[in-house]
Amino acid sequence: MPDMMVERASTTEQSDASEISEVSSVSPKTADSALASARRHVLPLPISPKGSLFVMLAASFVTCSAQSMLSAALPYIMSDFNVDTTLAQLLTTGYFYVLGILSVLTAFLINSFDTRKLFLAAMCFFVMGSGIAIFAPNYPVLLAARFLQAGGNGIMIPLIQNVAVEVYPKERHGFALGLVGMVIGFAPVLGPVLSGAIVQFWGWRAVFDILGGLGAMALIVSVFTVHNFGEHHHEVLDIRSCLLFIPGLIIFMVGVTCTEQQGLYQWFSYSLDLLGAFLIVAFCYRQAHMEQPLLRLSLFRGKHVILGVGLTALAQIAMVVGTVQLPLYMQELHGVSALNAGLILLPGSLLMAFASPVVGGFYDRHGMRVSATIGLSCLAAGSLGFTIFDGETPLVVVALVYGVRMIGLAFLMMPMTAYALEKLKGGDVAHGTAIVNSFRQIGGALGSSVLVAMMSAATMQLDPGAPTASEGLSVVGLNASFGIQVALAIFTLAIVLMVVKPLKRRDNK
Repeated sequence: MPDMMVERASTTEQSDASEISEVSSVSPKTADSALASARRHVLPLPISPKGSLFVMLAASFVTCSAQSMLSAALPYIMSDFNVDTTLAQLLTTGYFYVLGILSVLTAFLINSFDTRKLFLAAMCFFVMGSGIAIFAPNYPVLLAARFLQAGGNGIMIPLIQNVAVEVYPKERHGFALGLVGMVIGFAPVLGPVLSGAIVQFWGWRAVFDILGGLGAMALIVSVFTVHNFGEHHHEVLDIRSCLLFIPGLIIFMVGVTCTEQQGLYQWFSYSLDLLGAFLIVAFCYRQAHMEQPLLRLSLFRGKHVILGVGLTALAQIAMVVGTVQLPLYMQELHGVSALNAGLILLPGSLLMAFASPVVGGFYDRHGMRVSATIGLSCLAAGSLGFTIFDGETPLVVVALVYGVRMIGLAFLMMPMTAYALEKLKGGDVAHGTAIVNSFRQIGGALGSSVLVAMMSAATMQLDPGAPTASEGLSVVGLNASFGIQVALAIFTLAIVLMVVKPLKRRDNK
């Protein structure tokens, strides 16, 4: 018995010595790896995927509101920096061009990098841009700061859409993207309301003070709460595609801007437009003949992608035109303050915000045909009202008609994005979100710029004594701009009714 106790004690001592030996033999490299692993378990905090998505949506509300927060401030910026309306509106339309450029690259970024790293990098870009804008001494620096802000926002929008699709099951994609739409749709239309109050009491630079402060707070919270989603694999960035698309879009943008300033009959503007279009066509040709394209344009072979992209682009054009031109219309033709102009648009903005999740569920139940019909009908009816408005129109009527337009946009924005992504799987989802967002943002910027150019042409032809778009806003130009939107909505509605089948027949197919 004593011998057994001695043997057990000896065995225990040997075991302890072995454990001590194993602990002491851990290399510094292994210890550092264990410490790094422990840190990864500390950050981010263990919250649910939906909780992480909620934090990302809250942060994106700040960045998306920056899209249109300068609308009410444009008259003051024009005065401070001595620029005309066309250059001042470039602070908004140029923002959308950058969103479009970044959206093209997001398929590569989302598939190649962690969600968490991408999101935090995007927030850093946004905060840096806001900080530079606060102290911008001239217009070019302010424009560069806006482009930096847009760089962060351009990464975030497709990224959050991709995360929403990952978090929710397929039968709830309409609802999930409706939540995203409530943020990325509501924030830009709320921007003029907020900026109107800010500019009136504290000046236009205070807009960037608030955006930068809120962005910094959102960045800090995101460090602790944003997780990684989905699978990632390394993709090779095709530099030649970038050298075709980015310069092509910039040249085309410059050409459209020159057209706005110089009129529709300047050969220099047309030459820039043609050169930019040639580079973009060359980019599309290259994508169609690559095994791993930067943007998988072959997805356009599907009816869902074509119609979904087209409808979201049309909705974006209507939203950009509304958020840029209507504050100017009320300030210049009605003589109201920036704050009151924003408050008049507030009811319509709230309608769109609260309708977006409901509309997403409506799409899940009734499908694309019904949703698009309601959306396009409301958009056409609301735009029709603005074709007869002038400086004597009661502002209550303006607010009501604007509300009808915003309900239509709620039915078009995220439901049509869900429709475009409906048939996509795996890595195609990232490419699909990139296509939807790039075409929506570029289409919105180009469409609004073209409408401004046509607005100037209509003003010069029908009312030569009125100011052109580069000088101000005229009643004739405003009516013409919204008249074109009515025609586009009716034309698109006819296509939808001819091409898209009712939900039951589509499900049984």
